Amino acid sequence: MTMVAFYTFVTTLLFSLHAAKFSASFRPDVTFPSTFRRHAAAIARPSTSALTDPTSTMPPVSPATSLPNLIYSWRGQKIRYQTTSSGPDDRRPAAVLVHGLFVNADHFRHTLTGLEKAGYRAYALDLLGYGYSSRPDRDSPAARDLCGERRRFGEDDAAAPAITLGD
Repeated sequence: MTMVAFYTFVTTLLFSLHAAKFSASFRPDVTFPSTFRRHAAAIARPSTSALTDPTSTMPPVSPATSLPNLIYSWRGQKIRYQTTSSGPDDRRPAAVLVHGLFVNADHFRHTLTGLEKAGYRAYALDLLGYGYSSRPDRDSPAARDLCGERRRFGEDDAAAPAITLGD
């Protein structure tokens, strides 16, 4: 589901709930517009292929940045990135942009163009689990192999049981 579809869904839901608060004869099956029912049905039945491989729904060019969406394969996972670089002969200094929680590489749409105008080749990437990068199941062997912290803290060591806490 795109951000526009999600925004439309949330707006419709909030409007309907607000209208229902002031309606004496609130009936969800009548009050909720058909767009709400259509979006709710789409959320209830997400495509499993889109969940595990977001690149299957990735557009060739990002609508937010107008830059090509590129894929880098790392340890069997697909990492989506965008760049203002003109190719391997581009010798400008590089700037790598890494997003925080709840956003993706498109978050840097203005920063990418600003860095390019300032003389940098900029790279913005989607971390694993975000945007169009791979989303390995957290309990899968692939996810366990990707986590370097497991070896650092001895999680694989049966002689040293531990409880892991954190965000």
